[in-house]
Amino acid sequence: MASRSSRAPGSRDPPRRSRLGRRRLAGVSVDYGYLWSMAPIDPALSTAELSNRVMIASGNMNQFLFVAPSLDLVVVNTGATNESFGVTADFVLRELIPAMVR
Repeated sequence: MASRSSRAPGSRDPPRRSRLGRRRLAGVSVDYGYLWSMAPIDPALSTAELSNRVMIASGNMNQFLFVAPSLDLVVVNTGATNESFGVTADFVLRELIPAMVR
């Protein structure tokens, strides 16, 4: 008997809470999983609220992608060394986003 599924062939189940974790990035507590992190725009609120979410992809050599849909904001940083890793995250999460919210 063939199973019926509304998912496209090859698609995966959405991430389960048990696959996600928490870490600190630029002094901000973030949720992470599948090489992406979610940081709150307002640390007093939860990242479960879509309007309070900044999605972050980070890679080797100081490469970052920040997406904050509620602020119409996308920030891309490419780098060449790991020496300044975190400087971009620190600027975006502690300076740029709070300035845009004010």
